[in-house]
Amino acid sequence: MTRLNRLFRRSSVFLLIVSMIVFSLAGCQGSKSGKTYESFSPENEKTQASGTSNESSSGQSTVSDRFEEFTRALFCDEITENTLNLHYALEDPASYGISDYPLTLGEYGQQVSQEAGERAEDLLVQLKEYDYDELTADQRFTYDLLENTLKLSSESNDFPYYAEVLQPSIGMQSELPTLLAEYTFNTEKDVTDYLALLKDIKRYFQEIISYEQEKSKAGLFMSDYCADMVIKDCESFISQTDDNFLITTFEERLDEMQGLDEDRKEAWIIENRQLVTGDVIDAWQMLIDALKELKGTGSNDGGICNFEMGKEYYEYMLKLSVGTDRPVKELENMTIDQMNADIQAIQELVDNNPMLYSASEDFEFSLTDPKEIIEDLQVKMKDDFPELETDINLQIKYVSKSMEDSLSPAFYLTPPIDNPVDNVIYINGGSSDPSDLYSTLAHEGYPGHLYQTVYTSSCSTSPIRYLCSTSGYSEGWATYVENLSYSYDTDIDADLASLMQHNNSANLGIYALLDFYINYEGQTLDEITDFLNNFYNIDNEDDVRDIYYYIVSQPCNYLNYYIGYLEILDLKADAQEALGESFNLKDFHTFFLEMGDAPFYIIREYMESWIESVQAGA
Repeated sequence: MTRLNRLFRRSSVFLLIVSMIVFSLAGCQGSKSGKTYESFSPENEKTQASGTSNESSSGQSTVSDRFEEFTRALFCDEITENTLNLHYALEDPASYGISDYPLTLGEYGQQVSQEAGERAEDLLVQLKEYDYDELTADQRFTYDLLENTLKLSSESNDFPYYAEVLQPSIGMQSELPTLLAEYTFNTEKDVTDYLALLKDIKRYFQEIISYEQEKSKAGLFMSDYCADMVIKDCESFISQTDDNFLITTFEERLDEMQGLDEDRKEAWIIENRQLVTGDVIDAWQMLIDALKELKGTGSNDGGICNFEMGKEYYEYMLKLSVGTDRPVKELENMTIDQMNADIQAIQELVDNNPMLYSASEDFEFSLTDPKEIIEDLQVKMKDDFPELETDINLQIKYVSKSMEDSLSPAFYLTPPIDNPVDNVIYINGGSSDPSDLYSTLAHEGYPGHLYQTVYTSSCSTSPIRYLCSTSGYSEGWATYVENLSYSYDTDIDADLASLMQHNNSANLGIYALLDFYINYEGQTLDEITDFLNNFYNIDNEDDVRDIYYYIVSQPCNYLNYYIGYLEILDLKADAQEALGESFNLKDFHTFFLEMGDAPFYIIREYMESWIESVQAGA
């Protein structure tokens, strides 16, 4: 859920490059473990799916009822595999029948992944026991999503040791501190759960280290350059010990709680300080030491395609993460076509007004205050997007100084399913540009991640969809509306805004191409250096090397943004062609948001029915 990071300053139109560094909200990987929860039945739901009854006329539960219970129980089982995921998913677990659960970050390792894949195969068999035609329309969509997720999970066993939890800026070593700092304290149990998680970090890190050691023996360990970037992230976090932000934020969260016994509060403060300065810092240092020892064992300094099953894994990641089933060559052609369209649009704008070229070098949005920007975006988006029925409390926070070097310029934390009201957006003051804050908050807030998350959550009663997410959907949407936001700032010249929007789109296309070239076609650092120099006049060796290895360390990550964005544009173009004058942008956005977080190949199938319904009502 992140915003884009500019690796190069603006020098001229056509030559701007943007580095997209993702802050993933996926929690720590867990394994099935002991917990207790009450079986869920439809009568416990706040809102039932349309057409669902608790019993048939004969008093027997229906297929629809049993499917609801199956997905609810599966959700409860999966979400309690680690306490961090549970806490971020549910503010009140008891309301979902979850009465007890182990306090753990879960387990990590190839054996864990193997067992998860096998379990997915078993769940697929169970899923097929439910008659698809007996389900409600909403449940059939849930069925389609769950079936797709389970199939992809089972296929992960084809790629042992290809997954990587340690990635520069977006890996566990960078995201876990912020997730801990944002761990809300609503009850005293939240505090004791949190302290238990701090105690569990060293055990969890040791499992990650063991996995990396096994990965090394399998010949799949990261390059030295990537290892150095991860080590740098870790060193940044432990650079502050006694004043670490996990100490200061803990005390701030306790201060916000009402009615705490002062002696207990002080005891917790002392315990937290001891854990952070001891176990927590030790865990990150342990990881640093292990990575330094493993350096030199990586057999591949280039893209993931250079591994034996690298191309197949890349294609798998396109479906799993990006949510597209198109062949890579088709995606490359889509990228080139969109880039050419953007460059042609820029050229036409500059031909008509040569002054735009120089104006683009000093481009700034008219608003720089976060609160004013959010308010302006909410007003400007009204004609194009459906209205939220939920009142939102939004906090804008700034990243701790100790994490500025290893986190994205901005990111949004998704709220619990049962409390979509309270939302947080982080801004990284060390790398964000105030002049870009307008499009940044469009990406993270309105009509981006925050708006999409809250709106979509109101459209389905099935919590299992929370576990069937696709990064390409959410990041593609945020990129799509970010580009729209350039036209919302009415205090800047419309042609200049259009030029900068096309320029932003074209820059993202460069990164998509580099991802294909490096991770699927195997182009080397020298080849990428020549490509960027010849076509984009980028010849700074350090900058090019950083770009190259960020892409090497994060295959398909950049495509979540750009290909997700192109898939939305393609869906919209097809709807426009089919509906002609009946096409309405707001209605299209409503359809897309109501579908929710899903792969594009599933959304496309449902869009055919939506188009038919619009045509029938025209």
